[in-house]
Amino acid sequence: MKMKLARRDQGITLGVVILLVLVTMVLCFGALALWAKKAELVREKSRLQELKKFEEAAAVTLKDRQAQGIAPTGLVKEGDETVLSGDISATAVANGRKDIFAAGPGDSENLAAFREDHYGTFESLIAEMSRRVSLLQLRHQRAELEARLAKSYVESKTAGRPEILKGREALKASLGNQIKDLNDKNTEATATFGTDQAALQAQVDKLKGELELAAAEYRDFERKEQGKIRKMRNDLEQMKQKEVIKHRVNVAHGRVLKPNVEQKNAYIDLGSRERVYPGLRFMAARMGKEGKFEYKALLEVKKVWLETSEVAIVKAYEGGGPVIDGDMIVNPFYNPRRPVIIGFAGHTGDRAFNLRLPDNNPKPLRLSAREAANRIKEMGSEPRMSVTLDVDFVLFTEVSSTETTRDAWPDYRKAVLLEIPIADAADYYEFIGG
Repeated sequence: MKMKLARRDQGITLGVVILLVLVTMVLCFGALALWAKKAELVREKSRLQELKKFEEAAAVTLKDRQAQGIAPTGLVKEGDETVLSGDISATAVANGRKDIFAAGPGDSENLAAFREDHYGTFESLIAEMSRRVSLLQLRHQRAELEARLAKSYVESKTAGRPEILKGREALKASLGNQIKDLNDKNTEATATFGTDQAALQAQVDKLKGELELAAAEYRDFERKEQGKIRKMRNDLEQMKQKEVIKHRVNVAHGRVLKPNVEQKNAYIDLGSRERVYPGLRFMAARMGKEGKFEYKALLEVKKVWLETSEVAIVKAYEGGGPVIDGDMIVNPFYNPRRPVIIGFAGHTGDRAFNLRLPDNNPKPLRLSAREAANRIKEMGSEPRMSVTLDVDFVLFTEVSSTETTRDAWPDYRKAVLLEIPIADAADYYEFIGG
């Protein structure tokens, strides 16, 4: 396994970039803080100027209102011995009322009449003016208080400014030292870059040579695989041209003796000499049309002697008729003279799939291929989990999905090409209790 060498300046360059980013962020935050403080002082200065202008305008208004309220009071003016009477001051009262209660765009006639009724004397006008003077005095006091608060706030800000400037200068000096260190490291990294570049270029050239060699090997592998694919396609075409040979049970191994339908038992002319054992199953059959067996009942061996055995009639088949003396007994997995060699195709290990497809098993399966092989082996025959040239017939067992056909299994295609008879497991498992 070849290890790729990393550049020695890779970590240094990343550290330099990180330190520069941190320095930039600190400078930006400091500038933003100073700008915010300056903007706040400018806003405070503008607000104090507006308060001062408002205070001056309020003082002028207060003096005007005092002059307007004192004129028609009936008091003796300084330097004049004339006392204003009611008739003389009526006009002045009316004019003062109009100045104090200037008509607005939405005022009605009822509001004007109300003002004339309630503010028709010097006393009512003086009372109204005194309330307004008190209100102006309160506003003036409030403005003075806000001005003092603003002034104390500005003084506190100004008092803390030297400390802020001192910290900024220290930070500026520290950042300058860091920038100098980074520049020194960058210069050193640039000096060693040429050597590292030459080493990396050598590695690149070596990897290019290995890549070309791997590409050549891949082309050879691709040509071989294409040849295999062409061969498999030719085999598939040959298999399509050949007919599938169906396995038929056409050999009888013995006959039924002394059947008792009521007791559901009988005897057969096979015993331990022919490798019969308890639990072995046979089909009682008779020869039908076209030389095919017609099954009557399923028989299971209960007791075994040397030349004969006692069997139980486990199940009778509809339309087969009663079991009679002389009926033939058959089992495709059994042969009294030699082991039957059975090859399995379509199996997936220990799993059994109960699929019912028209092109696959017509009946559900209760045994996996491995379980069926074990039972066949107990009968003295030889099961094989793949197809070979010496098998008597091939047992197609199962499929892995509803979209998989028999042609997808290599052992099935091999059996068709070799013209080996093929049987469905669903039709033959009953001979082994499945």
